[in-house]
Amino acid sequence: GRLIASDQENKGLVRITPAPLDGSQPTIVEKIPVPLSSAQGLLWAFDSLYVVCNGGPGSGLYRVRDSNGDDTLDSVEKLREFKGGGEHGPHNIQLSPDGTKLFIICGNHTQVPFEMKNITEPQTLGGMRVNQRRVELPPEATSRLPANWDEDLLITRLWDANGHAVGILAPGGYVVSTDPDGKSWEVWTGGYRNPYDFAFNADGEMFVYDADMEWDFGTPWYRPTRVNHATSGSELGWRSGAGKWPASFPDSLPALADIGRFVADARQALDRALAQEGEVGDALRAAQGTFREWFEAGKRTAQDAAARTPDVDVSGTVPADRTLPANRTDAD
Repeated sequence: GRLIASDQENKGLVRITPAPLDGSQPTIVEKIPVPLSSAQGLLWAFDSLYVVCNGGPGSGLYRVRDSNGDDTLDSVEKLREFKGGGEHGPHNIQLSPDGTKLFIICGNHTQVPFEMKNITEPQTLGGMRVNQRRVELPPEATSRLPANWDEDLLITRLWDANGHAVGILAPGGYVVSTDPDGKSWEVWTGGYRNPYDFAFNADGEMFVYDADMEWDFGTPWYRPTRVNHATSGSELGWRSGAGKWPASFPDSLPALADIGRFVADARQALDRALAQEGEVGDALRAAQGTFREWFEAGKRTAQDAAARTPDVDVSGTVPADRTLPANRTDAD
C-alpha cells in the first residue's frame, strides 16, 4: 500500500507510506537513493519499478530494483533512451492487459525508440512523390501501422507561424510496447500531437487522450482536445502545421470524442469542481481564489496570443454572429 512519486528537476523519487487510518503513526516520506527524477510515468511490474523520465537524468525508460532484499530500491538500469523531452516528450507507462508487456506513450517531439534507415527520404512540404516511401527497421523493432509513414500531402503545407513543431514529421506522437527487459519494441498506434495518457478497457482495447494545438484555433485544421479509440495499427493523422489529415482519409481514424478547446473547458471544469458538495467541495471553495487566479492568468496568456491573430475569441463563449470552425472529424 505504499506510493512512489517523482519530483521535477533533480529532486528525485520518494516512497510514501500513508498514515494508518487510526492516526497512530504519521505519514512517512522517504527519498529513494537512485539518481532519477522528472518521471512522467511510474509503474510497478515484474518485481521492479519502471520509470519513464522526461528530461532529468536523460529521457528514457529505466528499471529500478532492490539489489539485496533490504526493502530499498537502489539499483538503476537504463533500458532504452528516448530522444525527446519537454512538454511533448515521453509520458506515461502502463502494463498490458495480459500482463506481459510495457506500453509507453510519447508526444510528437519524441522520436520512436529505435533507429530507422530511410531507403527513400520522407516528404516535407507536400506534392506528388516521385518514388514510394521506404524504410528499414532494426531487428528488434516492428510496427503495427506501416512503418513507411509519411506526410502524404498534395498541397504545400503551412508550418506554424510561431515555429512550433516545425520540421517534426510523421508519425508524431505514438504508443509503443516493449518486453520487461526493454529489448524488443513495437509501435501500436501513431499520428498524435501530444498524447499524455491512455487506458485499456475491460476488453483490452486502448484509448488515448490527445491535446489540441491552441494556436490553431480559428483555422480549418484546428483539432480540439479529444479521446481516440487507438485500435491496433491505427493512424490518427496528426501532421505539423496545416498538414493534419481530415478524418475522411480512408487510412486515418477520426476521434472517438472531441472534448473541446482549452479555455472554455477549463472554466466549465473549474465551475463544476467548485459546485461539489461535501468536504471536497468545501476545500475547493476555500481555495477558489487561487484557482481563479490560475485560470485568469492562463486566460490572459491566451488573449495575448489571440491579439496577434484576428477574429479569435478566447472568452470561453462563442459570439452570436459566428460559429466555431468546422470540425472535419465529423464532416461528411
